[in-house]
Amino acid sequence: WRVMGEKALVEISQFETVMSKWNFENKSALLRAELEYLDGDIKSADSSYRASIISARDHKFVNEEALGLELYGIYLVENKRVAEGLQQLQMAVDVYKKWGAVKKACAVNELI
Repeated sequence: WRVMGEKALVEISQFETVMSKWNFENKSALLRAELEYLDGDIKSADSSYRASIISARDHKFVNEEALGLELYGIYLVENKRVAEGLQQLQMAVDVYKKWGAVKKACAVNELI
């Protein structure tokens, strides 16, 4: 899976550069965050998760904002930042509901 993720990051980064930063910025930041987390680069991962969420929010990709919040929340909980993680997960629930993904919101709410 890691190799697939690394290849996908290269492709998405190219799309971001050549095609549309607007459409691909948050996706590449989220994938980068996940790979940095796998590498144990916690500081960079934290920054990339935040960048992904901000980009998705700024560009009105509600579903991708929710996904970023969810993954960032899980990352925070797994790294012993439980209160922050639960806050991000609750924000993910709220944004999933805003998007209309009630069942997904319920699933994430069960993690809290």
